[in-house]
Amino acid sequence: MTGRKLLCAVLAALLLCLPLTSCGKIDHNEDEASNLGHWARALAAPSMQEQDGNPLRFGGDLSEETAAQLLTEQGIETRDELLERLRFLFDHGSREDYHFDADALALYGEEELEAALAELDELVQAHYRRVLRVWTVWGEDGLTAVDASEAAFLTQLGYSAGLLTHEEAQALVEPAAALAKGAFENWEQFLQALADGCCVSDGLEPESETYSSLVEGLSALRESTQTKRDVLFDDGLFTEELRPIEGASAKALLK
Repeated sequence: MTGRKLLCAVLAALLLCLPLTSCGKIDHNEDEASNLGHWARALAAPSMQEQDGNPLRFGGDLSEETAAQLLTEQGIETRDELLERLRFLFDHGSREDYHFDADALALYGEEELEAALAELDELVQAHYRRVLRVWTVWGEDGLTAVDASEAAFLTQLGYSAGLLTHEEAQALVEPAAALAKGAFENWEQFLQALADGCCVSDGLEPESETYSSLVEGLSALRESTQTKRDVLFDDGLFTEELRPIEGASAKALLK
Protein backbone atom coordinates (compact mmCIF):
# COMPACT_ATOMS: atom_id res chain seq x y z
CA MET A 1 0.00 0.00 0.00
CA THR A 2 1.45 3.38 -1.01
CA GLY A 3 1.92 6.35 1.28
CA ARG A 4 -0.96 8.15 -0.47
CA LYS A 5 -3.34 5.23 -0.10
CA LEU A 6 -2.52 4.98 3.59
CA LEU A 7 -4.01 8.45 3.95
CA CYS A 8 -7.31 7.25 2.59
CA ALA A 9 -7.80 4.37 5.02
CA VAL A 10 -10.01 4.84 8.07
CA LEU A 11 -7.77 6.09 10.88
CA ALA A 12 -7.03 3.82 13.82
CA ALA A 13 -8.03 4.48 17.44
CA LEU A 14 -6.60 7.76 18.67
CA LEU A 15 -3.67 7.95 21.09
CA LEU A 16 -4.62 8.91 24.61
CA CYS A 17 -1.27 9.52 26.26
CA LEU A 18 1.63 11.83 25.49
CA PRO A 19 5.21 10.49 25.81
CA LEU A 20 7.04 12.05 28.75
CA THR A 21 10.64 12.11 29.91
CA SER A 22 11.51 11.18 33.47
CA CYS A 23 11.40 14.87 34.47
CA GLY A 24 7.89 15.30 33.08
CA LYS A 25 8.86 17.17 29.92
CA ILE A 26 7.26 16.01 26.69
CA ASP A 27 9.80 14.21 24.51
CA HIS A 28 9.12 14.54 20.80
CA ASN A 29 12.45 13.03 19.72
CA GLU A 30 13.42 16.10 17.72
CA ASP A 31 15.90 18.95 17.69
CA GLU A 32 14.43 21.62 19.96
CA ALA A 33 16.37 24.40 18.22
CA SER A 34 14.48 23.67 15.00
CA ASN A 35 10.78 23.44 14.16
CA LEU A 36 11.25 20.95 11.30
CA GLY A 37 10.65 17.96 13.55
CA HIS A 38 7.33 19.45 14.60
CA TRP A 39 6.43 20.09 10.97
CA ALA A 40 7.29 16.47 10.14
CA ARG A 41 5.12 15.06 12.90
CA ALA A 42 2.08 17.14 11.97
CA LEU A 43 2.38 16.67 8.20
CA ALA A 44 2.69 12.90 8.46
CA ALA A 45 0.42 12.31 11.46
CA PRO A 46 -2.42 10.60 9.51
CA SER A 47 -0.11 8.06 7.86
CA MET A 48 1.88 7.54 11.05
CA GLN A 49 -1.26 6.86 13.05
CA GLU A 50 -2.56 4.48 10.38
CA GLN A 51 0.63 2.43 10.73
CA ASP A 52 0.21 2.26 14.52
CA GLY A 53 3.09 4.69 14.96
CA ASN A 54 3.10 7.47 17.51
CA PRO A 55 2.40 10.75 15.63
CA LEU A 56 3.59 12.75 18.65
CA ARG A 57 7.17 11.46 18.28
CA PHE A 58 9.52 12.06 15.36
CA GLY A 59 9.95 8.67 13.73
CA GLY A 60 6.74 7.41 15.31
CA ASP A 61 8.60 4.93 17.52
CA LEU A 62 8.42 2.51 14.60
CA SER A 63 10.86 -0.40 14.68
CA GLU A 64 13.60 -0.55 12.05
CA GLU A 65 11.99 -3.68 10.61
CA THR A 66 8.55 -2.08 10.32
CA ALA A 67 9.90 1.10 8.75
CA ALA A 68 12.03 -0.85 6.26
CA GLN A 69 9.03 -2.98 5.28
CA LEU A 70 6.87 0.09 4.69
CA LEU A 71 9.57 1.58 2.47
CA THR A 72 9.96 -1.68 0.58
CA GLU A 73 6.23 -1.71 -0.15
CA GLN A 74 6.80 1.61 -1.91
CA GLY A 75 9.77 0.34 -3.89
CA ILE A 76 12.39 1.97 -1.67
CA GLU A 77 15.20 -0.13 -0.25
CA THR A 78 18.26 2.13 -0.31
CA ARG A 79 19.19 5.63 0.79
CA ASP A 80 19.64 6.73 -2.83
CA GLU A 81 16.18 5.44 -3.76
CA LEU A 82 14.66 7.32 -0.84
CA LEU A 83 16.39 10.57 -1.77
CA GLU A 84 15.30 10.14 -5.39
CA ARG A 85 11.68 9.68 -4.32
CA LEU A 86 11.88 12.80 -2.18
CA ARG A 87 13.33 14.79 -5.09
CA PHE A 88 10.38 13.69 -7.21
CA LEU A 89 7.83 14.64 -4.55
CA PHE A 90 9.34 18.09 -4.02
CA ASP A 91 9.84 18.91 -7.70
CA HIS A 92 6.83 17.16 -9.28
CA GLY A 93 4.77 14.79 -7.13
CA SER A 94 1.13 14.12 -7.83
CA ARG A 95 0.81 17.87 -8.42
CA GLU A 96 2.30 17.56 -11.90
CA ASP A 97 -0.37 15.27 -13.40
CA TYR A 98 -3.08 17.19 -11.56
CA HIS A 99 -1.92 20.48 -13.11
CA PHE A 100 -1.71 18.87 -16.55
CA ASP A 101 -5.28 17.56 -16.30
CA ALA A 102 -6.60 20.86 -14.96
CA ASP A 103 -4.93 22.78 -17.77
CA ALA A 104 -6.54 20.45 -20.31
CA LEU A 105 -9.98 21.04 -18.79
CA ALA A 106 -9.43 24.82 -18.84
CA LEU A 107 -9.27 24.76 -22.65
CA TYR A 108 -13.02 24.13 -22.85
CA GLY A 109 -16.00 26.35 -22.26
CA GLU A 110 -18.67 25.00 -19.91
CA GLU A 111 -20.90 23.51 -22.61
CA GLU A 112 -17.93 22.22 -24.63
CA LEU A 113 -16.50 20.58 -21.51
CA GLU A 114 -19.70 18.70 -20.75
CA ALA A 115 -19.87 17.46 -24.33
CA ALA A 116 -16.22 16.36 -24.26
CA LEU A 117 -16.59 14.57 -20.91
CA ALA A 118 -19.70 12.76 -22.11
CA GLU A 119 -17.65 11.10 -24.85
CA LEU A 120 -15.13 9.63 -22.40
CA ASP A 121 -15.07 6.27 -20.67
CA GLU A 122 -17.04 6.39 -17.41
CA LEU A 123 -13.95 5.93 -15.21
CA VAL A 124 -11.93 8.56 -17.07
CA GLN A 125 -14.85 10.97 -16.96
CA ALA A 126 -15.16 10.47 -13.20
CA HIS A 127 -11.45 11.23 -12.77
CA TYR A 128 -11.70 14.50 -14.67
CA ARG A 129 -14.77 15.53 -12.70
CA ARG A 130 -12.84 14.93 -9.46
CA VAL A 131 -9.95 17.02 -10.79
CA LEU A 132 -12.39 19.80 -11.69
CA ARG A 133 -14.00 19.70 -8.26
CA VAL A 134 -10.67 19.91 -6.42
CA TRP A 135 -9.39 22.64 -8.74
CA THR A 136 -12.52 24.71 -8.12
CA VAL A 137 -11.85 24.62 -4.37
CA TRP A 138 -8.05 24.58 -4.11
CA GLY A 139 -6.70 25.66 -7.49
CA GLU A 140 -3.06 24.79 -8.12
CA ASP A 141 -2.63 23.69 -4.48
CA GLY A 142 -5.13 20.85 -4.77
CA LEU A 143 -2.52 18.08 -4.39
CA THR A 144 0.07 19.99 -2.37
CA ALA A 145 -1.05 18.52 0.95
CA VAL A 146 -0.89 14.97 -0.43
CA ASP A 147 2.72 15.39 -1.61
CA ALA A 148 3.90 17.24 1.51
CA SER A 149 2.35 14.65 3.82
CA GLU A 150 3.87 11.74 1.92
CA ALA A 151 7.31 13.32 1.90
CA ALA A 152 7.23 13.99 5.65
CA PHE A 153 6.20 10.39 6.30
CA LEU A 154 8.98 9.02 4.10
CA THR A 155 11.66 11.07 5.86
CA GLN A 156 10.58 9.60 9.19
CA LEU A 157 10.52 6.08 7.77
CA GLY A 158 14.02 6.69 6.43
CA TYR A 159 15.20 7.67 9.89
CA SER A 160 13.55 4.71 11.61
CA ALA A 161 14.89 2.31 8.97
CA GLY A 162 18.44 3.58 9.41
CA LEU A 163 18.75 5.14 5.94
CA LEU A 164 18.97 8.69 7.32
CA THR A 165 20.47 10.15 10.46
CA HIS A 166 18.26 11.94 12.95
CA GLU A 167 19.50 15.32 11.71
CA GLU A 168 19.23 14.43 8.01
CA ALA A 169 15.66 13.22 8.34
CA GLN A 170 14.54 16.43 10.03
CA ALA A 171 16.43 18.59 7.53
CA LEU A 172 14.73 16.83 4.61
CA VAL A 173 11.33 17.92 5.91
CA GLU A 174 12.08 21.56 5.08
CA PRO A 175 10.85 21.45 1.44
CA ALA A 176 7.65 19.68 2.53
CA ALA A 177 7.06 22.30 5.23
CA ALA A 178 7.73 25.06 2.69
CA LEU A 179 5.13 23.56 0.33
CA ALA A 180 2.48 23.45 3.06
CA LYS A 181 3.39 26.85 4.48
CA GLY A 182 3.18 28.47 1.05
CA ALA A 183 -0.22 26.97 0.20
CA PHE A 184 -2.24 27.00 3.42
CA GLU A 185 -2.92 29.27 6.38
CA ASN A 186 -3.59 26.68 9.07
CA TRP A 187 -3.91 22.96 9.76
CA GLU A 188 -7.67 22.90 9.28
CA GLN A 189 -7.13 23.97 5.67
CA PHE A 190 -4.25 21.56 5.20
CA LEU A 191 -6.18 18.53 6.46
CA GLN A 192 -9.25 19.35 4.37
CA ALA A 193 -7.03 19.77 1.30
CA LEU A 194 -5.40 16.44 2.15
CA ALA A 195 -8.77 14.69 2.18
CA ASP A 196 -9.88 16.42 -1.03
CA GLY A 197 -6.57 15.66 -2.69
CA CYS A 198 -7.11 11.96 -2.03
CA CYS A 199 -10.19 12.17 -4.25
CA VAL A 200 -7.83 12.75 -7.17
CA SER A 201 -4.76 10.75 -6.12
CA ASP A 202 -6.72 7.68 -5.01
CA GLY A 203 -9.97 7.98 -6.93
CA LEU A 204 -12.25 8.67 -3.96
CA GLU A 205 -15.72 9.96 -4.67
CA PRO A 206 -16.66 12.97 -2.49
CA GLU A 207 -20.03 11.37 -1.75
CA SER A 208 -18.49 8.03 -0.70
CA GLU A 209 -18.44 6.59 2.80
CA THR A 210 -14.66 6.23 2.55
CA TYR A 211 -14.22 9.96 1.94
CA SER A 212 -16.57 10.83 4.81
CA SER A 213 -14.67 8.48 7.12
CA LEU A 214 -11.38 10.06 6.09
CA VAL A 215 -12.62 13.60 6.81
CA GLU A 216 -14.05 12.53 10.16
CA GLY A 217 -10.86 10.68 11.08
CA LEU A 218 -8.65 13.64 10.25
CA SER A 219 -10.86 15.96 12.29
CA ALA A 220 -10.80 13.56 15.24
CA LEU A 221 -7.01 13.25 15.02
CA ARG A 222 -6.61 17.02 15.07
CA GLU A 223 -8.98 17.48 18.00
CA SER A 224 -7.37 14.69 20.04
CA THR A 225 -3.93 16.29 19.79
CA GLN A 226 -4.98 19.87 20.60
CA THR A 227 -4.28 19.72 24.32
CA LYS A 228 -3.34 22.66 26.49
CA ARG A 229 -0.05 21.04 27.37
CA ASP A 230 1.05 20.05 23.89
CA VAL A 231 -0.33 20.88 20.44
CA LEU A 232 0.55 18.71 17.45
CA PHE A 233 -1.32 20.77 14.84
CA ASP A 234 -0.04 24.17 15.97
CA ASP A 235 -1.24 26.91 13.59
CA GLY A 236 1.67 29.04 14.76
CA LEU A 237 3.94 26.99 12.50
CA PHE A 238 2.38 28.70 9.48
CA THR A 239 3.38 32.18 10.65
CA GLU A 240 6.85 31.55 12.05
CA GLU A 241 9.99 31.14 9.98
CA LEU A 242 11.31 27.67 9.26
CA ARG A 243 14.22 26.98 11.59
CA PRO A 244 16.75 24.67 9.93
CA ILE A 245 18.79 21.89 11.49
CA GLU A 246 22.35 22.83 12.37
CA GLY A 247 24.84 20.88 10.29
CA ALA A 248 22.35 19.40 7.81
CA SER A 249 20.27 20.80 4.95
CA ALA A 250 17.79 19.46 2.44
CA LYS A 251 19.53 21.39 -0.34
CA ALA A 252 22.83 19.61 0.26
CA LEU A 253 21.23 16.19 0.70
CA LEU A 254 19.12 16.44 -2.45
CA LYS A 255 21.70 17.98 -4.80
